Amino acid sequence: MHSKWSTQCRWISIPMVCKFKKTLDQYAMYLQCTSKLVDTFRLVFGPTFTYEGSRAIVFPLNQKIPEAELKECIKACLRYHKVKDQMTLGI
Repeated sequence: MHSKWSTQCRWISIPMVCKFKKTLDQYAMYLQCTSKLVDTFRLVFGPTFTYEGSRAIVFPLNQKIPEAELKECIKACLRYHKVKDQMTLGI
């Protein structure tokens, strides 16, 4: 894979909606930018996460992960096609 993130980058993919990407100082959960996922996470969780536009949730390596909230985000990703018509995606 050729990328500006160099050989330190690693992708883990969940079909259709979500990818995880790691660099030297952070990692991110990238989402399909045409979905309502990031906007909904911003609405529900506010400043709990750092967001990259409508594309990703970014996590610095040196900070604790808000596990309960992240689990809800991942659950919404996996169920997106069933809950995309709900205001907060079932969260």
